[in-house]
Amino acid sequence: MRTRPATGPSPFLKPPAAGRAPSQTRMISAGSSAPSSPRVRASQRLDVLMTWLATLLLVALLIYELVGIYPFVRLEAGSAGVADGDARRRLILLAMFAAGLLLCASRPREALRLAKACWPILLILGLMAASVLWSRFPHLTLRRTIVYWIYLVIIVGVTVWIRPAPRLLAVCAVTCAIALALDLVATAVVPGRSWTPIGLAALHLHKNMAGSFAFIALAFIGPQFFVARSTMTRLAIIGMFAAGIGFLLLTQSKNSIGAFAITWLAILPTLVLLRSGRGPAALIMALLASGLALAFVLSGALDWSFSTWIELGSGDASFTGRTDLWRVALGYINQAPLVGDGFGAHWSVPDAAHPLLDKVGWWSGNHQLMLRYNQSHNGYLDLAVQLGLTGIALVLVYLVVLFAALARVFRLVPGDRRHLAPVYGVACLMIGILLLNTLESSLFFPASSAGTILLLLSVLVFDWSATLTRARQSRQPRASSARAAPSLR
Repeated sequence: MRTRPATGPSPFLKPPAAGRAPSQTRMISAGSSAPSSPRVRASQRLDVLMTWLATLLLVALLIYELVGIYPFVRLEAGSAGVADGDARRRLILLAMFAAGLLLCASRPREALRLAKACWPILLILGLMAASVLWSRFPHLTLRRTIVYWIYLVIIVGVTVWIRPAPRLLAVCAVTCAIALALDLVATAVVPGRSWTPIGLAALHLHKNMAGSFAFIALAFIGPQFFVARSTMTRLAIIGMFAAGIGFLLLTQSKNSIGAFAITWLAILPTLVLLRSGRGPAALIMALLASGLALAFVLSGALDWSFSTWIELGSGDASFTGRTDLWRVALGYINQAPLVGDGFGAHWSVPDAAHPLLDKVGWWSGNHQLMLRYNQSHNGYLDLAVQLGLTGIALVLVYLVVLFAALARVFRLVPGDRRHLAPVYGVACLMIGILLLNTLESSLFFPASSAGTILLLLSVLVFDWSATLTRARQSRQPRASSARAAPSLR
């Protein structure tokens, strides 16, 4: 009589072999005929449980950052509380921090190894902590720096338990797809609460936040089309991707729409051509992407519409908009060029110390409108305002190391579409967030969902690169010894 083959945990729940202790790996691989000891079975059950905890924590982090905990509540004026959240948000963040600590403590060697690989991030967070010494508001700097360290612990804990990297990206894609579906259902069921006078916000605080979420969700969902194996799953992904584009357009978030168009129509083809070795064609696409990026920044900075571009040859374009904010930011940078005002001590401060209070601009004469602004709408300028040229230098080091690690991932992953598609998605999303950072502050900026996603992707890329490099190095000695072994013939 034929017997049914034994089945283990599903691939999604199966703990990665890289995280097991060597003794456990030897015991498991000792032979399928020998029954597993109770200790090994208990260890396997614990691994499954911790993998579930990491998965749920990642889902919670994505919902917390991209959707929020207060659906249909709209963003109102910016005071000090905007960047710090209320008591409920802090309690949820602390609960996630406790779960992240537990995950790190369960695999301390893996967590420490990953933290070591993330050394550029640690340098920047160390400068944030040191800026307490010269901050205008030390208590705000300390509080907002601690929040960034909490995020890092959560992300490291999640990353060491959800491996390999494509599995983590699949969890992100499923979570974003569910959140996007809820947005669409909310829009259809309660349109009066989903629409705002300036665009569709759905469950989010603001239509621009809804647009940012749609841009991020599409970058996670799109590559899964090439990863999925069944036709029905691929059809579902196509439908969700098309619905996501429609939702993005309905938000009327010009920045997110522009970033989406540039990344998918110019940056993605450039990366594909580079990976395939077509240098001249990649150069042409890179120049096109650069031109589109420049037009994107000018449109956002100068508040230009499509008609403005048409009239540039004969019209008198208005140079209002973000440029007034940038001029004020440059003035603050000149006051403390080396180390800045301190992390999180410039914007979202008490109203009496608002950075625009005594500055002249289009906000002059409208105090309430002025208080609503809590960033310079350029993350690179805000970074220089908070951490000075020292912070800019450390961020440049971080970006160089990050993209070097990403290039290493491109080289080491298999060359088929199923393995390359997630890497392309990560690259496009990171470049898109950095592009958006020219108009919306997110890079190492307090209370920025896009900045948290970039931190997540950065830790993922550092871990992915290190894991692939170790795997390649472990194969090389075996291949060398096999070549050096004498023939038995």
